[in-house]
This record gives sequence, structure tokens and C-alpha cells, in this order.
Amino acid sequence: MFVIVTKGWGGIVSLLLLCGFIICGFWLSTLPWIRVVTAAPASEPFPGIGPGLIAFAIVNWFFGRWVNKGTAAAATDAQSSWLEKLFRGRHALFGLSVEYWSPVAALFGLVGMAASSLSA
Repeated sequence: MFVIVTKGWGGIVSLLLLCGFIICGFWLSTLPWIRVVTAAPASEPFPGIGPGLIAFAIVNWFFGRWVNKGTAAAATDAQSSWLEKLFRGRHALFGLSVEYWSPVAALFGLVGMAASSLSA
């Protein structure tokens, strides 16, 4: 059984990742100019997955910043314990804040694009 550990709006990250990976990745693969942009060989079946992950990273960064923007002000309450200040209002997926999944996805997208261009 697979469990996705989320806090707050962190589950949206998995849905955005799915959209970036499947919808953008496979849709971009149908465009004729994507092989030029990604430098993917003709044998690569889905060259749009790397740019799809990068598109996810951009959208997710702004979404994460928007969702977690009030957490710093909420964490300065003098009546709360240090543990409550640490976790109050933080939206996360697997313990990592929503916006910090963006560099992870962008890195995977860049590595995927580099790997597909080098596999020729």
C-alpha cells in the first residue's frame, strides 16, 4: 500500500506533478518542434516529458509561495510552543514544503532532457 503523506495543501503537488508529467509531457511530445528544443533523437518516444516537468516546476513554485506566504507571520505568535511554530500553517508533501518540490522537478526535467539528447 502506498501512502502519500501530506499536510495542508501538499496533496495538490502530486496532482500538479501528474498534470505536468502526463498532460504536458505527452501533449508536448506531439508538437513537431519539441525535438528541436529538447535535442531529442527520433527514437525518443516522449521528448516532452522533460519540458513538462519544468513547466510543473514553474507553476508549482508560484503556487507554493502563494499557499505558504502567511506561515511566517503565523509562526511568530508568542503563545505557541516551538513545535507549533514549526508546523503551523505549513503546506508540505513528504515533509518538504510545496514550493521546494519545484527545484526537484526541474532537476529531473533537465536530467531527462540531457539523457534523451545524449542517447542518440
